[in-house]
Amino acid sequence: MDTYELVKQASALAKLKKYDEAINLLNELRVEHQISCSEKIIPYYQKAGRYNELEKYCIETLIPMDSRVAKNTFSHKCKELQHAFVNLSVYKIYMKLALCAKREKNGFDELRFLSEASLYYEQYETSLAVGEKVELDTEFIEAKKLWGVEYSEWPESYKDKFSDYISNV
Repeated sequence: MDTYELVKQASALAKLKKYDEAINLLNELRVEHQISCSEKIIPYYQKAGRYNELEKYCIETLIPMDSRVAKNTFSHKCKELQHAFVNLSVYKIYMKLALCAKREKNGFDELRFLSEASLYYEQYETSLAVGEKVELDTEFIEAKKLWGVEYSEWPESYKDKFSDYISNV
């Protein structure tokens, strides 16, 4: 059975309120196919009455897994962009944890998770800005290799894209 069908099957189990079975299926999928299913599995834990296990599961299992998935997905990008998307993944996990805490009427945990989420989102934004600059610097170096240093002969799209670099030369 392919990944899509397995996720669909887990969703069907959850609709039947068979959350533990859905969790087991998504955990198998996570292990066998090395994909992230945190957006589905986190609420299933809460709905299965397993809220007290959830934070530890996220820290020990989901965050490392989602971090590997993000790094693999963006392996063709600079380390700064990889780091940005790892932080974005962790941010999303903490936002899901905050939602579960809210549903559990646990205000302390909800605020704690929202605070963690905020920190990771700030790190995402910072890393993204740095990463985009690193990528643009790299592209400019490649463009110079391709088109030479006579910028007036570059295609207009390149001159527009690198106008800040060209005007500083």
